[in-house]
Amino acid sequence: MSADRSSSQISLFVYSLQGGGAQKMMVNIANELSYRGYDVEMILVQATGPYEHLVDDTLTISEIGGANTFQILYNLWGHLRSSDTDVLLSTMEIPNIVSVLATRPPNPIPTVLRIANINSKKEREGKYKAIPTLKRLTYPRAEAIVTISDGVAEDLSEITGIDTKEMSTVYNPAYDPAIPTKATESIDHEWLNDDDKRVAIGVGNMKPQKDFATLLRAVHQVNQNEDLYLVILGRGDLKSDLESLAEKLEINDRVSFPGFVDNPYAYMARADVFVLSSAWEGFGNVIVEAMACGTSIVCTDCPGGPAEILENGRYGPLVPVGNDQAMAEAIKDVLTDPTNLETLTARAEEFSIENIVDQYERILCSVAN
Repeated sequence: MSADRSSSQISLFVYSLQGGGAQKMMVNIANELSYRGYDVEMILVQATGPYEHLVDDTLTISEIGGANTFQILYNLWGHLRSSDTDVLLSTMEIPNIVSVLATRPPNPIPTVLRIANINSKKEREGKYKAIPTLKRLTYPRAEAIVTISDGVAEDLSEITGIDTKEMSTVYNPAYDPAIPTKATESIDHEWLNDDDKRVAIGVGNMKPQKDFATLLRAVHQVNQNEDLYLVILGRGDLKSDLESLAEKLEINDRVSFPGFVDNPYAYMARADVFVLSSAWEGFGNVIVEAMACGTSIVCTDCPGGPAEILENGRYGPLVPVGNDQAMAEAIKDVLTDPTNLETLTARAEEFSIENIVDQYERILCSVAN
């Protein structure tokens, strides 16, 4: 790329701006690269979604469309052939595979793949079984591979056979300097506005990976000896199952499901403890966000980034995956002895967009040149 940033074009490819962590991180990276003076383009199959309003006006949005993977590949290939992009950054499994195929000769564009999750378990099952083979055929052809945690790198190596030494770990830019201000905004929630009530909070898509069932059982155990309320933010297919479990555990009057909210930070900041109950995580953006709100953390010691964020328990206790008893004990410990607010916020700031994009910028410039 040219030393003149304004004459260097960086394209970022993701399918849509739907409400997932990978999409939000790509928007954050794109915005910061644009602020630094690069000509930045976001290539989207569908240019809509909850994060559409986060995209800075300085970015170029290119909607390529496509009803299936083959159409998307053809459309991306055609778009890149007529573009002046110097380097392409993509994320998520299918977009990564498509990106590699669309940027080989006669359309050679340096490509950086961002690997954002633990996928080996999922890809051994059902409709995903072909993906590991496609990864083994395509990923080694990319100019660089970036994983969002060491745990993700190890998982990808297991799937593809690519040595982790050939990958770069760059954590997610999960800290937003606007979080502390947003955390002070008012919310309409009876429990979180009541200083006399102790409240735990979980945030995420209601799917098996997040294992909110274990969190419900842990809250049930805590309530055998003391009062604790639970708020779970997010939406998903398992919501009705979780509501049924709360009723079965007889804690339905202490569990709230507000759904997807525009400002989760105001909820996190008013909670006494944030609990991540996941079976696995690529990184764990919500942990950093909760720390930025000054909220104490309890987290499963799951594969992926959470233990790396918490430095193996330094910033919050780690409990075995699926162990509701250990989770309940950790919640009680944190309620009794919360983590120091300044300690949490200082750690969160280490994951700032500036720190993270410094690393992306070096990688993108290296492969483009």
